[in-house]
Amino acid sequence: MTAPPSSDGLVIALQAAVPLWILDLAALPPALRDDRIRRWAADSADTVAHKGDILQFRGGKRGETAAVFNALARGIAAAAYLPGGITAFGEHWCVNHAECLDADRQAADRPPLLTADTTPEPATPTYQGRPVVGLPLPEVL
Repeated sequence: MTAPPSSDGLVIALQAAVPLWILDLAALPPALRDDRIRRWAADSADTVAHKGDILQFRGGKRGETAAVFNALARGIAAAAYLPGGITAFGEHWCVNHAECLDADRQAADRPPLLTADTTPEPATPTYQGRPVVGLPLPEVL
């Protein structure tokens, strides 16, 4: 038997933790819930952006990995309250699946994005696909 990929443990832990954090949010009155969602989302974004590598390589201090994991799980729980929920690590979390289906229908009704074949040529000259921009230099006295 081969060892599972390292992300399997994270996904299994999130499958257990995120619903518990969602229940924690559901127990709050709506005004407090909205404030907590905003704080959890901001904290999660900041923590995962600055310390996300600790989830992959483990922290050196006791409890450091758990703190980053909980910030990630709380952020996913907060995003589950958005219309359409959140899909991360191959899993989907939402608190109102009817809103998810409605968001999918609205996305399907949008006009398709331009593809590489239909992208209009830029009006400005380019170099290796990047626009060439003239930059005026100040006169030397």
